[in-house]
Amino acid sequence: MKDLTLTKTNGTPGVGTKPVFIDTELHAKIKELKEETGLTITTIVDAFLRYGVENVEIKDGDE
Repeated sequence: MKDLTLTKTNGTPGVGTKPVFIDTELHAKIKELKEETGLTITTIVDAFLRYGVENVEIKDGDE
């Protein structure tokens, strides 16, 4: 599986967004990435979700 790379920038979020609820510990880690990269939380979460959707492997529950 390829690595996910975030590029530091003063990026702006996309055109439309929807709310997503996440664990507070995970939110804190994303906020740390926000401070380190200068990216918005929306941009970071979008990159993670796109990566996950493109690289997900689904297995049967019997395996």
